[in-house]
Amino acid sequence: MRIVILMEDTCGNPLCEYEHGLSVYVETEKHKILVDTGASGKTLKNAEKLGIDLSGVDKRIAGLSGVRLLDGDFRLDEELSVFTGITGRRFWPEGNGNFSMQEGGQRVPDGFCHEQCLVVQGDRNLLVSGCAHNGILNILDTYEEKYGGCPDAVVSGFHMVKKTDYTEQGRDTICRTAEELRRTGAVFYTGHCTGQKAMELMQPIMGGQMVPIRCGTDLLL
Repeated sequence: MRIVILMEDTCGNPLCEYEHGLSVYVETEKHKILVDTGASGKTLKNAEKLGIDLSGVDKRIAGLSGVRLLDGDFRLDEELSVFTGITGRRFWPEGNGNFSMQEGGQRVPDGFCHEQCLVVQGDRNLLVSGCAHNGILNILDTYEEKYGGCPDAVVSGFHMVKKTDYTEQGRDTICRTAEELRRTGAVFYTGHCTGQKAMELMQPIMGGQMVPIRCGTDLLL
């Protein structure tokens, strides 16, 4: 399985342009998948520079006749599926307080019930979870309920970035999250909205189980 980070907040390849956003290209034996598209056409330029032909992508969101809008969980085939419905609130990210949505004519806190996660199953199981607004531990809890166990690898931001310093409670939450992630045995490829400060707190705890991703990162699982 090949994973290429086409867009991310930091640069890992001088050929690539980078900006706030995320786009992940996943290539398996059966599929070529684009998970998220980033914020602009820079994603397409990066794909071209990295030698990835996005016209070969067979699972994507676009204005195509074959697009099917999903409501809830869905299995595409024996290899690919998506799930949603993450309701846990363990270590709910503090930054979520800045997000709201329109409901019944009023602004209410966003519960992120609309967010989907991609699962790729095969010799190794992969979970791709975007920004993880629901909290990475709650996402993993839902994965375990639906699929059993834990994936071998996870590509996800942790939504921990802050423009100001963390409180003592915030630092403790980040470290406790890292301890729980370490116990899963999975490898977490993270960046984007995790934030450099959070990664510096988590790395000593997780060691090689946390791998930073950058724009242009090319992984083989």
